[in-house]
Amino acid sequence: MIKLVFAIIICFICVGVIAITFKYKCNYFQELGLKARSYERVKNRYGEPIDIYTNDIGCIYVCYDGISYVFENLDKSFYRVEITSEKYSFGLLNVKVGDSRKKIELLYKNNNHCVDDYDTENELIIFDDVYIIYFYFNDNKVSKITICIW
Repeated sequence: MIKLVFAIIICFICVGVIAITFKYKCNYFQELGLKARSYERVKNRYGEPIDIYTNDIGCIYVCYDGISYVFENLDKSFYRVEITSEKYSFGLLNVKVGDSRKKIELLYKNNNHCVDDYDTENELIIFDDVYIIYFYFNDNKVSKITICIW
């Protein structure tokens, strides 16, 4: 009986340590259905884009309904995804546009945050391995998610 109680206590301690030190990790682009980041893969997955345009600094935006892929050149891999629709989600808890700021902060509480040079009321910047995730908020709800690879 004592061994069983001891084993249960050890399990609770292990779960507690994992919960305290857990860093949320995700392969964001793969979660969005893309194992490779090429223009052809994006086109095969989503079909013909609604719009393709180049901004004033030369970034090429390939736009679909609620999601845009940003390329330096269409012959190269995209390096940024901008999500503005609730229909795209990722991770175990299905993070998406419309989620509460509280949920995002709780989920990423152990990840590195950028706290300098941004509007802390309307933005949250998370560093997650090779990704930088920008969460933009309106009335404490996610209004846009930008995922960059660095």
